[in-house]
Amino acid sequence: MENAPLFSVIIPTYNRAEFITRTVNSVLSQTYKSFEIIIVDDGSTDNTENILEPLLKQHSNISYLKKNNQERGAARNFGTYHAKGDYVTFLDSDDILYPQHLQEAIYLIREKKSPELFHLAYEIVRTDGSLVKKCNNRSGSLNINLIRFGNILGCMGIFIRREIVAENLFVEDRELSGSEDYELWLRLAAQYEFAYANTITSAIIHHPSRSVLEVSQKNALIKRVEKVLWHVKNNQRFQKKYSKYNSRIYAVNYCYLSLHLGLAHYRKAAIHYLFLSVREDAMVVFSRNFLAALKYIFGLHKVRGRFRS
Repeated sequence: MENAPLFSVIIPTYNRAEFITRTVNSVLSQTYKSFEIIIVDDGSTDNTENILEPLLKQHSNISYLKKNNQERGAARNFGTYHAKGDYVTFLDSDDILYPQHLQEAIYLIREKKSPELFHLAYEIVRTDGSLVKKCNNRSGSLNINLIRFGNILGCMGIFIRREIVAENLFVEDRELSGSEDYELWLRLAAQYEFAYANTITSAIIHHPSRSVLEVSQKNALIKRVEKVLWHVKNNQRFQKKYSKYNSRIYAVNYCYLSLHLGLAHYRKAAIHYLFLSVREDAMVVFSRNFLAALKYIFGLHKVRGRFRS
């Protein structure tokens, strides 16, 4: 690898005209300058292309590719096909990188002697900049933590060697959309060890229209989680390396499903999957998602709110 590795920052987008300029500018503002930006427009019907036109004319390291809508996994794969960097990283079109993001990646690459893949910490902030949560308390094996706690990684924090991600693409299945990243992280964890640093270098922007918050379709949400578990069960490499954690990964995903069904007011289904999570692994009752699911299923968050007022 060269002393100054090139990064390919792939930005899939769909009808995010109101956010994407800020997102792209956050990449252009990096202190480390050896990078390319690949914007994959996944069939937007808004004015995304017009919004981006001034940036495309001004910066030669930005590529804009438009395709028919197939969801984020396919869009990321399409960007990967065109990537030229030593490392590929992904950035959703409503999130941002802080200026030192790529520089911190360089520090980790040097420290860990060019790892196959690694993750940098991030935070979740509201549109007004106020903090929701810091995600920078990783310890131990990140591979095991992905199994014990679910999808704790942010796409914009992931860096993967280009030749590796080219052989390990996102599953292009609409029914998996929203969890296609988690499936890939687990698939990669069966082959490589995740390196990581707890320095926060990026932010997920928490806003009402985030697709991950749209859980109104109960059956689609259930099917998505079941598909993740199907891929895990049928991944021979994963089963060979981590089969002893099968009960835990089922428990974590059922608990996640229970929480989001509870948030969407599907109380009966939420109770069902919470019960399944405990049946798989009783230790799940000590997880944050389990406690949060209980609050929303039984309305305890409303009681807490009344006491606060």
